[in-house]
Amino acid sequence: MTTFTTTALRILHGGYHVSARDGILRAAVLMFCLATTLVIEDQTFALLAGLLTGVMAITALWELHDAGVECERLDDEDQDDEGETGFGTAA
Repeated sequence: MTTFTTTALRILHGGYHVSARDGILRAAVLMFCLATTLVIEDQTFALLAGLLTGVMAITALWELHDAGVECERLDDEDQDDEGETGFGTAA
């Protein structure tokens, strides 16, 4: 798979692990910022609001990507334990 496809799939998978409350909050903040960007008539403040909206969107996608990577890491650790009996090992 390409890097873009892998990243997109990780973001989608990370969205599965985010609680509904957090997802709704992120979407609401981004929609508010986007609406603010479009409504402001002063070009300087509109540009600033647009830049902040972009930073917030990138941060949200980054968090979702990290959640997907964390899940993959935990899945890999779980697969390493398949041969064990369940009693653990002595220290």
